[in-house]
Amino acid sequence: MRLQRFFCEGLAQAGYVLADGDEAIVVDPLRDAEPVLAFLAAQRLRARWVIATHVHADFVGGLHEVAAVTGATIALGEHFTGGFACERLGDGQVLRLGDGAVTVLATPGHTKESICLLARGHEDTAGRLLTGDTLFVGDVGRPDLAQAAGDSAAAMAAMLFLSLHQRLAPLPDDTEIWPAHGAGSACGSRIASAPSSTLGAERADNWALRGLDQTAFTARLLQRLRPPPPHFATIAQTNCAGPALRASLATPTFLSEAQVLQATAHGALVLDVRSWLDYGRGHWPQAINLGLDGGEFEPWAGTMLRDTEVLVLHAETAARAHTARVRLLRVGLERVVGFVCTPPADPVRVPQIDAIDLFEPGGGSRWQVLDVRREDEFLVGHIEGAHHVELGRELHVPTMHRDANTAVLCEGGYRSSAAMALLKAAGFTALHNVRDGMRGWRQNHLPEARGSTTATS
Repeated sequence: MRLQRFFCEGLAQAGYVLADGDEAIVVDPLRDAEPVLAFLAAQRLRARWVIATHVHADFVGGLHEVAAVTGATIALGEHFTGGFACERLGDGQVLRLGDGAVTVLATPGHTKESICLLARGHEDTAGRLLTGDTLFVGDVGRPDLAQAAGDSAAAMAAMLFLSLHQRLAPLPDDTEIWPAHGAGSACGSRIASAPSSTLGAERADNWALRGLDQTAFTARLLQRLRPPPPHFATIAQTNCAGPALRASLATPTFLSEAQVLQATAHGALVLDVRSWLDYGRGHWPQAINLGLDGGEFEPWAGTMLRDTEVLVLHAETAARAHTARVRLLRVGLERVVGFVCTPPADPVRVPQIDAIDLFEPGGGSRWQVLDVRREDEFLVGHIEGAHHVELGRELHVPTMHRDANTAVLCEGGYRSSAAMALLKAAGFTALHNVRDGMRGWRQNHLPEARGSTTATS
């Protein structure tokens, strides 16, 4: 049986096509499913099923997109409680594919309806296990997401422990593991970067399979969790209800300066998807900067924006605006009314400085520094005296002087630039973006403080 992996860097997400003969199963496709559809057409494959291993919370799935083009049957685990028609796959159910077979394994824990798919061709000596978010390379899925349907994170963790040890552990060591996420995904805490593994390797290296009892497993898993990103609950609801087909959504159009001003006067938000350097040179008033390059665009768009907000995109070209719109649809942000490719006649500017500009060898500083990285990053190393607040939809920084020279930094300039519009709205008048961030500070071998934060909220 053949396997083709489709990986999305921005989401650290993997979808798959399983094929035997001229038949195929599509697993966990993105909403922008064109690469999968092109592969099916090029290989002359007939998609019989399109399956989600679970209700995804980090991206809007492409089940309906694939089904609309191919006629494939949409399917999820038998405990799926969503609002659209689909086949519900029971534990142990076998899907015949060419001369091979795909066996469904119910593996609740990440979500109640989670399944794994064990694929074996008639000549395969080792099966391929598509594990969804149940088992990653080096980690396991988080048990605390919104689609847990009222069960506590501890209860879901207990289910996950049993799924790992009763459903997956009996499989042979040479069973290949192909998960739905790689390093960087918020669906696990310490996922490794390798695209795949084997069950034997995971028994040896994955903390979750190395002899912990259920109580110790649950305690360790819950202790490692950060709060889920705020947009996860909304995306899960969209996937449960069934997202609108992309073809049914209005296509954004080019807007003149007058039309942009009219849209913003009626509450639209300008999303600047250029680099933080271009944003600093000149942008639309109140525009939020989330560059398409140099950061995790989709997760930060989901975190910083609300699905109810009307958006105008500021991009270098129409093609870049189209790319941004497609990537926004992945996280359920559908209300893009248009795009613009130039700043206004009187643009807003953000001065850019380098980290070394903050260093005062004689002590003291003319800067107040605001670090918007995660707390764990801040604790490992930060500039002495820096204030800290983690970037999010809202920034509460009541103890800082609004009119003082304020240097905002993150690891490399992306998140600090994204914070600018929020800080301006909070009354800061002399903001500067540290374009090389803490990476530049370390590259200049400057001293770092460690430990407790100078909290601002």
